[in-house]
Amino acid sequence: VKHSCPQTMCCATPQGGCCCDEIADENSPSAGVMSVQGISVLEWGPGSAPIGKVLDETLVHLGVLDRHLLLFSSSTSLAAVRWLIHLGACWDACDANGSTCLHVACRAGGISVVIELMKHKPLLEAMDVASWTPLHIAAHMGRREAVIRLLAAKASPHRRNAMGHTPAQICIDQGTKEALLRDRWSGEDADGTLSSSPLGQVPRNDSMGIPIECEPELFFVTPEPVIRDTDSLKAKLVRLAVQIFNLQPSYGLAFVVASGLTDSYTAAMKMLLRSGEASRAKVGLFLGATFSLCPLIRFGIFDSMALLGTGVVSALVMAFHSMQLPEDLQMIDRLVRGVALVWWRKHRAEAQVRGRGELPEQDWSFRSGELMGHELLQYLASSDVLSQLMFSTVLLHWFVHRDGRRRSQQMAAEDWLALNRGIENGGTDVPDHVQLRIHAIISGKYHSQLCLASTSGGLLSSDSEATLPEGSIPMRWPGRTSRGGVDTKAANGVKATPDGQATPVAVGPS
Repeated sequence: VKHSCPQTMCCATPQGGCCCDEIADENSPSAGVMSVQGISVLEWGPGSAPIGKVLDETLVHLGVLDRHLLLFSSSTSLAAVRWLIHLGACWDACDANGSTCLHVACRAGGISVVIELMKHKPLLEAMDVASWTPLHIAAHMGRREAVIRLLAAKASPHRRNAMGHTPAQICIDQGTKEALLRDRWSGEDADGTLSSSPLGQVPRNDSMGIPIECEPELFFVTPEPVIRDTDSLKAKLVRLAVQIFNLQPSYGLAFVVASGLTDSYTAAMKMLLRSGEASRAKVGLFLGATFSLCPLIRFGIFDSMALLGTGVVSALVMAFHSMQLPEDLQMIDRLVRGVALVWWRKHRAEAQVRGRGELPEQDWSFRSGELMGHELLQYLASSDVLSQLMFSTVLLHWFVHRDGRRRSQQMAAEDWLALNRGIENGGTDVPDHVQLRIHAIISGKYHSQLCLASTSGGLLSSDSEATLPEGSIPMRWPGRTSRGGVDTKAANGVKATPDGQATPVAVGPS
């Protein structure tokens, strides 16, 4: 393929054997080719380098668990990645472009996720369709902390991709390139000049994504109603809107706004919830979707709930009283992140108003068994930590109780604690005594609000039901193969639960 390029050397055809582990000749014509082809590599056309990007169409051949593993590898949710591997997802699964979970993590995943996936050594030298290794992607994205840890794990800085480039040649970040061009990489950064934290620890901040202290600010433009003066027909219009919503949620919300019943989509959702006739499953599926309005509506719904003074379990029970958690893990993650963000902002604002040392006593903690309110807040570094703990709690409830119709099985407390290790900022742990209380509550009682809605092709559904051994989750489901192969009939499943109607719930004004 020919490229228009201001530098003739950039279009030189790579020499044969470009993917071998040979030391690049810094005086060769291709050694200085960092600027143009490193940036324009996406212009190859069909078969161009994916650079760790996964799309829906490149994941269709994968099983449910493997697909979610690749998707969560691009997030900061270490707990989700561990859960999926523990449930049987193949750590060496790859999409249609050959991108492994480590490729994906090196592009956009949290540094803790990168470190976790590096434990699977074959992933260090895995190559995608364009012969990019995870180190190529980390270098291209300018992720110095990831590059340093990959090099320390003996990832080769001399491998060439299909265009003949080493990781250093496609790196445009000076700090990252400095790490790549060291004459020797002993695996130790004794002087601490390259990494912001010891290699065995997770740095507090990474060059990818927004800083952990940042929080989203949501805003919208108030829509204009199409129909006015509908006060006399309000009750009938609401009933009609609920029926439309239960068929197609987005159309139902649009109908409420267009009819002038409310002045915003968040208020429209609250009106439908107050009716008590909206399908809990439909509400959960819509709010867990990726539509542009969903984050705003999620925030508004959860912000109207009395989450102040609650704990992990009680907050989840309150939040999902009026909606059913979907079976899709990505949707679950979006929903619990919304709950965690609102919980975090409410308690942090309360702490700032009252000042240190003036926080009220939390008597609920002793009645429920879990830490609540500010007693819990003191052990959490950010809303991201809380969201991972909530996500892990939801999956613990699913594993122990399933749909509540069969005899529960247990997960040992130490196993659950192991799945949650290092989710705090900097790779530290949420104190065990905080987690053990949550584990005891979930293991001891079934909560209908935390039951997942079973759908076709989801986590709980399959062509046939499989029986899990009591007391533990197997590392591989029966019938699973390496590199993403799946025997769908061997996956675990339960029958779908009936789609119940939401009971009236008190939600505040928009």
